[in-house]
Amino acid sequence: MFRKATAFRVEVFLVLLFVLLVCACVPITPTTTPTSERKVARADQTPRMSTSTHEKVAEQFIKDIRAHEKDQNAPSYQQVSSATKSVAVIWSPEKTSALKDILPRSSNITINTILLNVSDKQLIKSAQTPTPSLKGDILFTSIDSARNMGFRVFLMTPFRFTTRYPEGPLAKGQESDIFSPQVKKNILSFYRDIARYPLHGIYVNEIAYGTNEGFTPYAIATYQDAFSERLEAKTHSSSSLRWRFAGLKSRHITKILIDIWAEIQGISSEMELGVAVPEILLMDPAKGLMETSLDYLELAEARFDFYVVSATESGAQRVAESLLRYGKLEKVWFQKTKKETLNTLLEMPIQGIIMMTSPI
Repeated sequence: MFRKATAFRVEVFLVLLFVLLVCACVPITPTTTPTSERKVARADQTPRMSTSTHEKVAEQFIKDIRAHEKDQNAPSYQQVSSATKSVAVIWSPEKTSALKDILPRSSNITINTILLNVSDKQLIKSAQTPTPSLKGDILFTSIDSARNMGFRVFLMTPFRFTTRYPEGPLAKGQESDIFSPQVKKNILSFYRDIARYPLHGIYVNEIAYGTNEGFTPYAIATYQDAFSERLEAKTHSSSSLRWRFAGLKSRHITKILIDIWAEIQGISSEMELGVAVPEILLMDPAKGLMETSLDYLELAEARFDFYVVSATESGAQRVAESLLRYGKLEKVWFQKTKKETLNTLLEMPIQGIIMMTSPI
């Protein structure tokens, strides 16, 4: 009888021990609000995984509830994960003040990135805003609004505009001398000022220069020093001289972009830099060099964080096949067109997709 009682006590003890162990493993829902500024994992870094699937589910559930509490009419969006592609929309706060008004309502589209597009006038104002007053600026409030909804935020910056900073945009017919030391100083000054904002990254577009552009005093002097021959704007476009000048412009633009990247990294080492890539550079590199003064191979060797192909008239599949000649697609973003479905782009081994949306 004594042995049976002892065995029963041991069994009860083991059952209680098992229950305690199970309870200890069940996650406890936090009651305090997490800080609004969470560090977002960069796309090229290995994500820190949770030790429990239950913890991840509970955390996402809490985030969705809080997003719903902030705006009853706003759909809930997933937080950014480095294990997924960047799926972005372009937002112009000056045209559409509420971010939720441009977000697609389809439940199968998970937007996790915002590309901010503001006017040149606003860019000048924001870049020149004193640091203590940043929080009152429309650019800051737009970034803060998007980040609070769980999005990564990148700012679109037109290269041609920055050549005239802080004076302002060029008048019609004017052309900046991108070989001028003062122009380079203007460009770097702009990115040093704009990098003070809490951005995840900066996207540089409008970097292409046409065949008949760039015949400026500093450019001509640089060419003649390099090649020991005269350079004139009326030179026939098929001549070897024009090819050399296009190559010179390409290398110079790429060098400026590398300097921009270094300037940004000096302000924030976590901030990414992406550059625009005209489709023609990928489909017909020689013609692309002549028409845009750019060379994708040079841009790719610079190893920027991402490359945006904004127009794919040939279709994303053909462009992707051409890109493979230069290596992997892991840093490339495609802008979605009507020629391909979202699922087609999601299946490609690319880093990001830019959705085409309009205010609703």
